[in-house]
Amino acid sequence: MSGPERRRLEWVLIFPPLVSSNWGHYYPSLACLAAVLAEGGFRAVQVDLNEQLFDYLIEPARLRSIVQGARAARLSLQEVARTAAAELLLENPEFARDSEGRHRSQDDGRGFEMVGELARALYLDADLEALADGEPEPSAVVRQYQAFFEASGVARLLEHDSVAIGISVPMGPQLCPTLLLARYLKSLRPDARIILGGPVLTLMSPQRLHALLERFPCVDAVVRYEGEGPIRALAEQLERDVWRPEEIPHVVTRESAGVTPRGAATTDAFHPARLPYARFDAALLARLRAPRIGVLQARGCYWGECSYCDFIELYSSTRRYNGRPVAGVVGEIAHLRKEHGINAFWLVTESLPPAQGDRFARLLLERGVRCDWRSFAMVDPGFTPEMLSRYVESGCTSLTIGMESMTTRVLKLVRKRATQEDNEQFLQACRKAGLKLDVNLIPNLPTTTYAEALEGLRILEGYSDTLRAVAVFPFEATASSQVGRSPEAFGLSVVGTGRDPGSHFPSGQAQFLSNRLVCSDPGMSEHELQEVFARYEAFARALKVKKEETLAPPAQGLHLRSSRVALVRDAAQAYAYDWDKDRVFRIPEATHEFLGWLKARQGRASRRDIANYLAPRAPPSRIPLLCAQLIDTCRQMGVLDHVAA
Repeated sequence: MSGPERRRLEWVLIFPPLVSSNWGHYYPSLACLAAVLAEGGFRAVQVDLNEQLFDYLIEPARLRSIVQGARAARLSLQEVARTAAAELLLENPEFARDSEGRHRSQDDGRGFEMVGELARALYLDADLEALADGEPEPSAVVRQYQAFFEASGVARLLEHDSVAIGISVPMGPQLCPTLLLARYLKSLRPDARIILGGPVLTLMSPQRLHALLERFPCVDAVVRYEGEGPIRALAEQLERDVWRPEEIPHVVTRESAGVTPRGAATTDAFHPARLPYARFDAALLARLRAPRIGVLQARGCYWGECSYCDFIELYSSTRRYNGRPVAGVVGEIAHLRKEHGINAFWLVTESLPPAQGDRFARLLLERGVRCDWRSFAMVDPGFTPEMLSRYVESGCTSLTIGMESMTTRVLKLVRKRATQEDNEQFLQACRKAGLKLDVNLIPNLPTTTYAEALEGLRILEGYSDTLRAVAVFPFEATASSQVGRSPEAFGLSVVGTGRDPGSHFPSGQAQFLSNRLVCSDPGMSEHELQEVFARYEAFARALKVKKEETLAPPAQGLHLRSSRVALVRDAAQAYAYDWDKDRVFRIPEATHEFLGWLKARQGRASRRDIANYLAPRAPPSRIPLLCAQLIDTCRQMGVLDHVAA
């Protein structure tokens, strides 16, 4: 190369917002890409903007502005919840961070739902054409993202002479923020190449993918399927001052004639068994109180038949399942324990096969590698109580199971591996082994009836002792799944795309707007659907409220039932919001002041204390009656426990 020697190419790898389920964790895609680049001699800086957004949302000044703004307005019920979140996080910063400012994990943090409530206004699932065309005056959410990007300091990482930017987009809610981020970064460094990759782009139809590239010239290329091989090839091109991405399989640009078909780039060079150990960034790990980091176990699913699942579409290999040798997984865990002093791991896999998991557990025990590990798995008769006991002995603290439903008819319709009987046998085996489960449920799988959904919930409630947590999701028919390709075969009829305001469809689900199909399902009426979800979510919430989160009843006096009761005022009304029960109460001003006084006392008072509180506020003759009324009102709301003195 003529002239002064050029500095080596530097990559900035970014995990963008907004994935609230990943707060407190380190998504491994950046670490895996950084390892492949380092193996090729390239330097990579990792940036987790999703985690930075968590900090941004809970800045005390930002929380105070929410509370002060509420007091000058009339609030909707949703705004009450948002204000309650801000109040509680101001009062209890330890809900989200420890005394050193490290983010708690969602296992030991009590504030993630609250921060999620603050983030609700930042979910952006816009039509790409509208987002690309822009507005004369940017919308409020676009302005908020612009302010966040500027505050994040990511601009400082673009000062290197030669820089390329890779953005990993695994979840649908990240797509629109990613495009805003790409536009922002391109405005700072027009010469930098910006490459997107991840499941969201892989699942996008070729037509939509090319439309995205046409409308967002800030994006130079998109990588579909696995990213390790393409990003290494792109780095090698850029190092030689070459830009011919169309020569690299599974890399798409505006100039590409077509999208490389699945399987066309399958090679052994980047098979899971041959990938280098992931390079986790020490600074990103230091921000987390109890990081649990991912170690690749396999790509693909050994079952691969679930008709609503998109994940089986994500890999370029025509093989359903590409597993990694157990020795490699254990070797990487041992390396990461030594490198970072971390002892909590997540096996990155769509579903851990029973026998493979058993070999893994045996090897951990044989080599004396003591760690806390978890994994996704599916209900499979291959899991015996003896095998699951060995999992526990080797350090397994939970398996996450996509159980979805307890109705055999529906499970067979969507081609799940298990039946209701299989589910119950598996739950019993886990109970016997002492293994806790995190269970994902979809109460409205196609054609599920109201009676079937409630019967399934009744059965699950009988296994509450085996469940660590439950996550409840609405069914999504996606264009990239078998259900989306033939909805009629599953009892559905498509009535549109995107989001239907009449459906039970929370903003910010896993998919993105253009991939979602809105379907009519004869199984339940809208009213029945709402009731079913309310009951399932109440069950999930009850499991989340840990015993240590409830103050122990005093021998006498009264106290708030939970430390997560918020008091909110607007211009016209006082409220109490019980976060654990997700209930809001409109209350008289006197009750609001009384609860505030009780909270300030750390939630404990005798009747004499209450009488002293009321003395300057009421005539002596009315104090006994007012005391009883206040206590009764608070007990009826369920926010107060009382034991007579």
